[in-house]
Amino acid sequence: NVVIEEFTGVRCPNCPQGHDIIANIKAANPNRVFSVSLHPQNSLGAPYSYSAHDFRTAIATDLMMNYFGWPGFEPVAAIDRKLFSGETYILLDKSAWTTKVAAELAATTPVNLSLSSNFDSTNNEVTVVAELHYTQNVTEENKLTILIAESDIVTAQLDGADVDTFYNHKDV
Repeated sequence: NVVIEEFTGVRCPNCPQGHDIIANIKAANPNRVFSVSLHPQNSLGAPYSYSAHDFRTAIATDLMMNYFGWPGFEPVAAIDRKLFSGETYILLDKSAWTTKVAAELAATTPVNLSLSSNFDSTNNEVTVVAELHYTQNVTEENKLTILIAESDIVTAQLDGADVDTFYNHKDV
């Protein structure tokens, strides 16, 4: 399976194109590709005055600026947090996403990950259990990030030159 971490913003005119690319990749690979839309704290993510939501997070900013290395534009995405051969940045332009995801899907993985979760509505808490099963020796340090994403959040999004006030945000 593949994880796409997309960095996007509600004032990014090209970001809806990226959202469409991710939707197409996921549709072509059911239950094999998972995505999250991360909104860094920058001018492209600033909500409109009439928006009910501010998706920006300090974690997204830190990941983009300090961990991945931002190439200076959005949308960009990390594919399995991998620096691909010939690339300068882990964060890739939307034109590379489909090809890089296909390459990752074709590769063998050294670890199988299984997740289970339970939501306790009384306490408003979720418990996630992650099991890792290694299929080969791994010498590099492993880290695990668990994200919870919400879809179908309707609020404003710049799309080209027009603001769509009823844009349906996915995987936020």
